[in-house]
Amino acid sequence: MFGAGHTGDKPGRMPSRPADDLLVQMEDVQVADGSYALSDLSLRIRKGEIIGLAGLEGSGQELFLRGLAGLARVAKGRLTFNGEDLQGRPYLRFRRAGVHFLPAARLEQGLFPELSLRDHFSLALPGQSGSEEELCQEGIKKFSIRARPSTCARALSGGNQQRLLLALIPENASLLLMEHPTRGLDVESGQQVWQHLMARCRRNAAVVFSSADFEELKAYSHRILVFYNRRMVADQPSQSLDMETIGRMMAGHPGAV
Repeated sequence: MFGAGHTGDKPGRMPSRPADDLLVQMEDVQVADGSYALSDLSLRIRKGEIIGLAGLEGSGQELFLRGLAGLARVAKGRLTFNGEDLQGRPYLRFRRAGVHFLPAARLEQGLFPELSLRDHFSLALPGQSGSEEELCQEGIKKFSIRARPSTCARALSGGNQQRLLLALIPENASLLLMEHPTRGLDVESGQQVWQHLMARCRRNAAVVFSSADFEELKAYSHRILVFYNRRMVADQPSQSLDMETIGRMMAGHPGAV
């Protein structure tokens, strides 16, 4: 999938806008952690949809993603996933439902620095057919990870860490939540990440991602949610927004919302 000569989706070639096939519904949801809360969250996420999150750091998009992942408490309201109410359920229940979260801090929060690639595949994909070695070799080849099965995660470059995280996503994951999926990556690695994510969307997964790069948000989102001062202030089709409008919303300009 990531090798030279790949002829799949070109970067910027978005999957078609999905039909109204509901995956996630939030109704008057409040998400809270130890420091603050996001309230009055109501929206729908459809299968095959890519949603970008814009906002200055600390504006609320981080807590929004963690609430969708089951890592932050949904204090009130209704959050359904494929019709199942997950409000108040633990993180592992979200995982079993098909929710998968990839943090911006790849090595610190997404991987075990001292464990090998072989160990990561064994832990992330239990019960898969084939030996641990076969699963690892298949993942390394499919995602062009420049490492051996015995290589520890700490020794990987940023791009290879992100490739490893993508390789560890179960095939049945239907909601991918990503913080800054291409931050710190070179252009080629960033394009490879999006080739994989768009292919997932064509198989009816949904992607919700945060990014500080407006061009990335514009190129890869069907919709953009804008956060300001720890609240969601806009939910609009990406093609209806330009950089100036997004900037005004992020700054809380009253005329932009």
